[in-house]
Amino acid sequence: MTLTPNQTCDEEGFIKVERKKRKPACRNLCGVAPTGPNHLLHPAILTTPLYVSRMHYSTKEEEIAEYLRVKTKFSLRVAWLESRHNVNFNSFVVKVPTEHLATFMKEELWPEGVVFRRFRGRLPDTTTRHTPLTLLCSNTTPTQHRPKLGRLLSVHAATASRHPAVHAPKAS
Repeated sequence: MTLTPNQTCDEEGFIKVERKKRKPACRNLCGVAPTGPNHLLHPAILTTPLYVSRMHYSTKEEEIAEYLRVKTKFSLRVAWLESRHNVNFNSFVVKVPTEHLATFMKEELWPEGVVFRRFRGRLPDTTTRHTPLTLLCSNTTPTQHRPKLGRLLSVHAATASRHPAVHAPKAS
């Protein structure tokens, strides 16, 4: 057997045969042209969601956005997370620029007692969400036959007053 130039024999005379690693048929390529204010195209700013929790129950999204703007000079998007459990604190997701994630992961930035980490999971889509509560509210059965419905409606009313855009009734 003859050896090709890229094959070698080991000390026992065996030829090591390796499968050729194939490149994917369609790979993403990244542009290298300069960007700036004088150019027509601008790349998107990549963001990483950051989970911020154990905030006082009266804390609003605007307060967190203002706090971070003062501390870091970044204007960020903040979303309130609705808890599945009965808790006396609020949780939020803050979208931070990925290239500045280290700035937001410092303990010195956040007040004492606030929990923060990278967000795991998916953000709920509040625009098309149909919860069991919405289905219960549309039912015409009186609340006296459903003991939990009265409590759910009061929780829903409190949440609707806090976030009226999310819980606005749909036009028929």
